[in-house]
Amino acid sequence: MPGKVVSQEEWLKARRELLVKEKSAVRANDELTSQRRALPMVKIDKEYTFEGPNGTKTLADIFEGRKQLIIYHFMFSPEKDTGCNGCSFVADNLPSSLAHLQARNTTLVLVSRAPIDKVEKFKSRLGWNYTWYSSFGSTFNYDFHVTNDEAVAPVEYNYKTKDEILGDKNPNMRELAKGEGPGLSVFLKEGGEIFHTYSTFARGLEGLIVTDKLLDLTPLGRQDKVDLKYHDVYDDKDLKVSQPRNPMLRIPILRIKRNNTVGTSESRVMKATGLTANLQRNRANKAHSQNINIMNMRSPSPGSNGDAIAVIEPPSDSSIGVEEERLNRQRCNDSAPEDASQKNLAGSPIDNNLQIADRTHPQRTRKGHKKSRQGCFNCKRRKIKCQETLPSCDNCLKRGLECLYPSMKKQLVLQESEAWSLGTISFANPQSTPTLFTPTDMRLFHHFLLEAYPHLPVGNDSAWLTEIPLIAHNYDYLMHAILAMAASHLELCTGVDFRSVAIHHRILAIKGSNTALSQPRTRGSDNDALLAACYALTFQSSYMSDGLAEFFQMVRGCHVLSYQFKSEKLPMVFTLTETDHFQFMEQRLLDLPFISPELVDGAEKSLRCLPPLFNLPVHMDFYQHLTAAISAAKLSSLSAYFKFIYIYDGINRMDSESFQEFVDPNNKISQILIAHFVAMQFLVAPIIARQWQGRSRTTPVRSQLDWITSIYNDLPPGMRKYIEWPRAVGEGLASDSPETQPLVPGSLLLMKQSGYLGVVQGKRF
Repeated sequence: MPGKVVSQEEWLKARRELLVKEKSAVRANDELTSQRRALPMVKIDKEYTFEGPNGTKTLADIFEGRKQLIIYHFMFSPEKDTGCNGCSFVADNLPSSLAHLQARNTTLVLVSRAPIDKVEKFKSRLGWNYTWYSSFGSTFNYDFHVTNDEAVAPVEYNYKTKDEILGDKNPNMRELAKGEGPGLSVFLKEGGEIFHTYSTFARGLEGLIVTDKLLDLTPLGRQDKVDLKYHDVYDDKDLKVSQPRNPMLRIPILRIKRNNTVGTSESRVMKATGLTANLQRNRANKAHSQNINIMNMRSPSPGSNGDAIAVIEPPSDSSIGVEEERLNRQRCNDSAPEDASQKNLAGSPIDNNLQIADRTHPQRTRKGHKKSRQGCFNCKRRKIKCQETLPSCDNCLKRGLECLYPSMKKQLVLQESEAWSLGTISFANPQSTPTLFTPTDMRLFHHFLLEAYPHLPVGNDSAWLTEIPLIAHNYDYLMHAILAMAASHLELCTGVDFRSVAIHHRILAIKGSNTALSQPRTRGSDNDALLAACYALTFQSSYMSDGLAEFFQMVRGCHVLSYQFKSEKLPMVFTLTETDHFQFMEQRLLDLPFISPELVDGAEKSLRCLPPLFNLPVHMDFYQHLTAAISAAKLSSLSAYFKFIYIYDGINRMDSESFQEFVDPNNKISQILIAHFVAMQFLVAPIIARQWQGRSRTTPVRSQLDWITSIYNDLPPGMRKYIEWPRAVGEGLASDSPETQPLVPGSLLLMKQSGYLGVVQGKRF
């Protein structure tokens, strides 16, 4: 119970006295931990087998190639349909990401006696992603004294004999003389041999329960009288919710609110903008050398907390959480009946903190005013009146923001380019040896402007259609990149062979980009040209049947260039901030199409087979990004969108050595993971397609189907079984699609193919 009320001085005195005792307890625990590690070991000679979702495993197998193994003995007997609620409480407190354990050569798994089908069903219900095995039919639980049956083994629990257990004053302990009990065991693998090093039971497991550790810091403590429940059956009364929650928001809000508290729409935008500013200030001190080869760019180090994600650059996880919650809340408000009295409320429809005007006040006629469209970008974004003063408006001055005006931005960029001229076109690009372009090139340039221009960075269509074509007249390598991408795109759309033209322009574009990277850049148009060329080459790679390795190289190139150019702060036509990305996508991410649970289950089952193959840390890192996206797809399409684009962030955060190992075509395990990534991209394509919503023609992906086929053919026969699911997805999508049409999966129909859940047909939007 809470203590008495005292003065600040009395509280400080009592707190210091308690701190002395806390430090003493911590030091005693450090000594105890040291003694625990020094315990002698027992060699395991018995052959134990376990049933997992992918078949039978030995004790050595479930180490997953690591040196240490932690097993949580989850109470779940064969005759039950659900596991113990107390053990479920412990499992809820285990780390949701096991990367930190795995990086320290340690594997964590759960083991129960219940059959594997019951285990999988219960695990799926509660949304856990832990590896969970069944010891059904084995003596494993009896030998490690978490199941007691005198007919099988002597009764023992928590290092007490049967008589000691029955004589215990605690009635709960006496019940453990028979049946199931919770526990945890630790094993070590050395030289191919396995040793048992430690086991703990009962209150020895309290260290796993973070909830209790947090409650121990509070005045009310653990409140043990509160009944333990499975986390999916708590209701509003249990959670002390004063107002009923909208059922549409229950799962997303419970999972997202841990990241950020959402305030007014203006404060949310300011938070995101502030985050970006801080990141840019930090990165300005770490600018990369300009002498970078576009095909071998280095990504920022993993510890730099870079927020760029491939070519679309969303913010960090916390910012993603804010934007995801905003969109969820807006979807709820849009679906609710509209109150006529609220139609004239100012501000965002997702803002719950708006002050409602006095409805009894008599209406006053509104005076007309002259509208100006010359306000700065910050005021336009916040939808407030701009004073249009130079060099900065009052609103930006108050908030310490950089004030940019549309006309100023375009003129600064275009006037810096030698192509800018008020005269005739003959004054543009005055080269001593002008580049000659053929009628075919003119057709390709026309196709680029109509249908082939990239949709990334999101919200930059105007730049691609107006400023970039003008800049390209003075940067030959950019023009070659545009024509190369347009040629590959047009070939997929029409079936006409443009391969030689595409490769010709691609080689010239890469050569020219490398030359430009080695030279100093002093104008915004220099940066725009380089970044636009890199984007164009990235998109072209995705249209090429043999472009897989170059695609990942180019994705990292876009990331590195965006990272560097933001720190240089030269005026550019491209908008590169993550805030603009999410503001642009906000309306487009409403009413997303539904991802079938059967498709998600097919991906999940296929991914579960892969961890035993991993022999590099980068394999597990990329695998965890894939599984996170699949888990998010179980919650909502919106969650799947954010998690899937975050996979690109994982690619960009790899150090150079790990990245080269990952994209090496001879690394067959990486190729299997990439095949799953491509197949998952097909599943979320109807959601990702919102980025280019409104286009007359969608983005072709037929070549990416060839990537899966190529990976399958290059794998040794014994490893091909691991990409049966991606192959089934690809074959299902391609089965009824004409060869000359750009395939984009839209309506996904289920089928059974090669034992995995795939898709029958992909229909165009």
